Amino acid sequence: MSENIFPVNNGVTVAVAGNAIALSKQNNVYLYNYVIGKLYKVEGNATYEQSIEVGFIYFDCVICSPILPLLHFIRKEKKNIRYNKLIGHLNDIYTYVIWRQAILSIKFKSFDIKDFISIIKLPLVYLVENYVIFKTNSILVQTNKEVEIYSKFFLNKTQVISVPNGTQFHSPIDSLTNHSIRFGVGLVASFNSTYMKVVRWFLSNVWLEVIKIRPDFKLYVLGKNSLEVKKFARDKIPEIENSIIIEPYHEDIRDFYLKRSVIVSPIFKGFGLINKTVEAMHCGCITIGDYTAFNGLDKFVDGIHGYQTDSADDFISRIIQSVDNPSVEIRNKASELIEESLSWDENAKNIIKFLNEGTN
Repeated sequence: MSENIFPVNNGVTVAVAGNAIALSKQNNVYLYNYVIGKLYKVEGNATYEQSIEVGFIYFDCVICSPILPLLHFIRKEKKNIRYNKLIGHLNDIYTYVIWRQAILSIKFKSFDIKDFISIIKLPLVYLVENYVIFKTNSILVQTNKEVEIYSKFFLNKTQVISVPNGTQFHSPIDSLTNHSIRFGVGLVASFNSTYMKVVRWFLSNVWLEVIKIRPDFKLYVLGKNSLEVKKFARDKIPEIENSIIIEPYHEDIRDFYLKRSVIVSPIFKGFGLINKTVEAMHCGCITIGDYTAFNGLDKFVDGIHGYQTDSADDFISRIIQSVDNPSVEIRNKASELIEESLSWDENAKNIIKFLNEGTN
């Protein structure tokens, strides 16, 4: 990787840390940060710097995540590191990401020069993705949707394995009983320029209408660049500015979720497992999202584990309903679904099964 996995602070580190911890229960697992040239051993929820050089170890498998470290390994590190199999752990299919971002920009009437440049680069990104996948023995993805995309649109026959992210919490369900301390609506994300297009739609078409009906409601915003949300409200919709509360960094994000009554998850991107959705559900939040917010949760039932909606009007009514009359049953069912559906240990078994294929 090009970064360390602790502390967990983004989607890549959530995925790699969870799988590394699970694999380390029965295997020696190392993290090599090639940017600083340091090797660490993964033990439990921590990494320990090693004095041995990475080139002195023969690895049964090298896993690279995300795509740029995989490309770096193939081009530069491959000749220095001894290994049997190479796996790409790819949270996103970047060709598909660019395409979907353009579609979303059109949907939200915000197609700009960055989208145009990205579309121009699309053929090059597609060729690079084909190249790195061809060089690997397997690709790890988050949901069956990605497996389907790779099988339909990419040229090689590299094995693709679905290993959906669990959450970074071991078992927060014991903390779900005190519902009286929960309040407000939460929005958690990395508020980059692409996702801000969705956020602007949500604030303009959903939250503004919520505040007109219930001016006492508060939206608690947490994540990288969260001040952009407040800035947009101040500049474009000043009547909602005071309803938006920017949360400081939480070392344990579970503390944020366990205080929130409702979490909104407008996504619309159509692929990937949404970490913030499953984290919120795991912590017993009533989660309201569009249909793509629950990607990878095949057993999710609308109205039982949370609420699915694609329209602004439904978002508005569900938010008000869920804050005014929160369902303890939905909180508990949501948490149980995540506990039952997502398992880092199951991921580790599937990875080891692949490594053992053809060796007996």
